[in-house]
Amino acid sequence: MNVLLAFDGSKSSVAALHDLAAAGLDADTRFLVVTVAEVWHPLEPESLEQDPLPEFIPTGLRSLHERSSRELSRAFQIADEGADLLRNSFPAATINAQAYADSPSLGILAQAEEWGAEMIVVGAQGRSMLGRLLLGSVSHKVLAEAHCPVRIGRAKPHRRSGPPRLLLGVDGSIGSERMVEMVASRRWPAGAEARIVSALDLYFPTAFPQQSEESEEWFAANHNRQRERMEEVAASVASRLQGVGFGTSIMVQEGSPKKMLLQEAERMDADTIFLGAKGVRGLERFLLGSVSSAVATRAECSVEVIR
Repeated sequence: MNVLLAFDGSKSSVAALHDLAAAGLDADTRFLVVTVAEVWHPLEPESLEQDPLPEFIPTGLRSLHERSSRELSRAFQIADEGADLLRNSFPAATINAQAYADSPSLGILAQAEEWGAEMIVVGAQGRSMLGRLLLGSVSHKVLAEAHCPVRIGRAKPHRRSGPPRLLLGVDGSIGSERMVEMVASRRWPAGAEARIVSALDLYFPTAFPQQSEESEEWFAANHNRQRERMEEVAASVASRLQGVGFGTSIMVQEGSPKKMLLQEAERMDADTIFLGAKGVRGLERFLLGSVSSAVATRAECSVEVIR
């Protein structure tokens, strides 16, 4: 598996790095540690290799080049430091480090696509020349626009010892199914637990304030069918995860998916929340910008959104 780790040396990115030890990754996972220097190199690469720069280069351009070169050199150092830290957790893995001059989010997305990343890992917060990279800026842009799964890594204030506890938000959609496949394909230690959560959205009936007896019966029957379907989906997911060694439990309830996922993750002291990037209508879709975005922003644990 190709995993791109966006690393800027901040506490948040270090936390995301250490959190990977609990992500179920193979020991021989291939990593690319990427640090993006938020600078602009005004000269072409061929010109940058000339030392000293030609005399005809204007003073202002020369100064800008020197400043951006220093920033890029520092970015390479930070990337190498991240790679060294990662080797402590994955000594058998192939780990490379690279730095780029670019906008942080655009640089991360571009390198992920060029390298063929199968997952991007970012911290919930970071730092840059222009300030902190908060979820809602760089991390949120990567989460919203990446073409592969994205993991928002967090360090829990009081990390519990023992096997990992995962919370899976399922809704029967293709994205949800892909998420379950991803979780089941990884290597988890004995004793790992998975809580399968599905929310039944009651928004649709409330759009009809005046209901006849006939409509109430129709809505009740539809709601029961939804519940039965989601219970079947959750049971199927639980059976699949039990087959790869998980201890499982199921919760299918009425309510807001955002609140339910966050509250249940806190209650069970989850290490990671897993979500599909998109869901289905009628169950309050697990969409970026709504459920996935809200959970990724507010959760106290790591969140992984699967495409």
